[in-house]
Amino acid sequence: MDSRKKLVVTKLVVTAAFAVSVLTATTSVAQMRIDVDQAVETALQKNWGFKQNEATIAGAAASKSQSLVGMLPSASGSYTYQKSKTDDTGKNQPLLFETDNEGNPTNVLNSGDLITTSESGFRTWSVNFREDLSLSQWYNYKSAGQNVDAAHLGRDAAAQDLAYTVRTQFYLALRAEALLIVQNEDFDLAQNEFDRTQTMYELGSVPKVDVYKAEVRVADAEVALIRQRNAVELEHARLATLLGMQPTQRFDLVGDLSGLDSVVDSTQAMSDALTRPDLRQAEMNLRSANTTHRASTLSRVPGVFASFNVGGTAGTSE
Repeated sequence: MDSRKKLVVTKLVVTAAFAVSVLTATTSVAQMRIDVDQAVETALQKNWGFKQNEATIAGAAASKSQSLVGMLPSASGSYTYQKSKTDDTGKNQPLLFETDNEGNPTNVLNSGDLITTSESGFRTWSVNFREDLSLSQWYNYKSAGQNVDAAHLGRDAAAQDLAYTVRTQFYLALRAEALLIVQNEDFDLAQNEFDRTQTMYELGSVPKVDVYKAEVRVADAEVALIRQRNAVELEHARLATLLGMQPTQRFDLVGDLSGLDSVVDSTQAMSDALTRPDLRQAEMNLRSANTTHRASTLSRVPGVFASFNVGGTAGTSE
């Protein structure tokens, strides 16, 4: 088999293998048609790393509610009920008396066992109210509120970072697909050049070394084509991971690589940079730290405490 036939067989094998891989990927995972804005929206909804910011906000809100407990009035109460019953039996006790004209007992006419029953019940209740008016409690609550604001700003900053990363990855995947088209065309061009050189060699127009050079050119183009196919797969897998999907998910990317020219004002850019969520988050964290430091300082200052007690006791005895 000559070199021309070898290259033709190689090209057919590579083309067939690529077709089988594309067919397998198509049947196993359906392609998802998506543009860059839809990719960002999907990432903000499904990216597991970004969802952790919601848990951070919930934790900061719980800490704020816990710090509020120390400022609100506290109440405690108790209620006690006690009941007792006692039976006493007296032996040979006087039961019937003889009385005089004035009703006073004079003689015992009858005696026997006498059963005496005693019953008693008592109820006791009390309520205690307490209020802490110390300044350290107030500043602890204020610091917790600033932590909640910082958590919200952290989520906004994470959303901006995720959107930037998704947009970058989207266009990297789009660029990889464009380069794959170029590599396919380059491989076809190298194959056509080899065919032309082989024909000219058979006609005696070029030496054998030109055929070898064309053959090497085809092999290099084939290797570059395989590498670029792998690059497309990797870029799609990275994009799928950012979107919170399986790495095997493939996309039909809608967009182009043409950039839009825009005029940037340095003054406006500096003004916009000062409102970035990450910078505002850092500022809010600093405020929270200063407030916590003030609360710890004021904890050594005497505070005002108010306490009220209400209670009562009632009962019967028979």
